[in-house]
Amino acid sequence: MAQYNIIGGDGKEYGPISYEQVQNWIREGRANAQTMIHTDSNPKWIPLGQCPEFASILGRALMSNPNINHGDGVPPQQNVYQPITGQGTPVAHHPNAKSKIVAGVLGLMFPGLGIHRFYLGYIGIGIAQIFAIFACGAGVLWGFIEGILILCGSTITADADGIPLRDD
Repeated sequence: MAQYNIIGGDGKEYGPISYEQVQNWIREGRANAQTMIHTDSNPKWIPLGQCPEFASILGRALMSNPNINHGDGVPPQQNVYQPITGQGTPVAHHPNAKSKIVAGVLGLMFPGLGIHRFYLGYIGIGIAQIFAIFACGAGVLWGFIEGILILCGSTITADADGIPLRDD
């Protein structure tokens, strides 16, 4: 049976835990679709909402008070869905999440060198951008446009490990 690790609302990693325990945390409101999770067989961190095995329970999870201490040493999720308030839902980030602003600014300041791609772990694309400078000069435009798109949040929303970028 698969074991899971999650990132709690406090940014700490918890696990390994069982499928049943993840289900319980969803029901209690301590984990939600934005909670970062990975299995023992796949080390890539993804949002819980992208795990097909939890889709049915996420669809019917009851709302609960995220500030209730359940007494098992694991803090409640601070990123649970809030009723409609006009504000976006806060998301707990993986401790190794890279900054969207840093990546975008690197793309704008050093567009042809692909430094923003190296920063995000996309080594092959970074090297391709360097070669594109020498081949036709398009690497500069390519990197500059990517820097703008990263800052706008329309492309490259995760690093090479699949960890979503932070907004700060």
